[in-house]
Amino acid sequence: MHSPGPTVIKLGGSFAFSADLRDWIAAIAGCAGRAVIVPGGGPFADAVRAAQVQMGFDDRTAHRMALLAMEQYAHALADICAQMTTCASASEMHMALARTSVPVHF
Repeated sequence: MHSPGPTVIKLGGSFAFSADLRDWIAAIAGCAGRAVIVPGGGPFADAVRAAQVQMGFDDRTAHRMALLAMEQYAHALADICAQMTTCASASEMHMALARTSVPVHF
């Protein structure tokens, strides 16, 4: 029988400054080896939006910068919780799951 893949959890950027963030992180850490986090952009994406208005760069550039914002949020989450590991590729994600970590995929 085929075992199901990991549960994908989108941890939105709106939780970045939430009083509940650490509770969510602890709950997700309890799923180590079975869950993957896809982070939002959080305050980092907000900074991109504000900069686009001020600087006038195009939507393509803003999109690329928003992806980098997701990466920044991923690193912040992984720093808060030792059971989380940032991953930039599917192979890194699978290795993290095998180590019973929680991949934070950006």
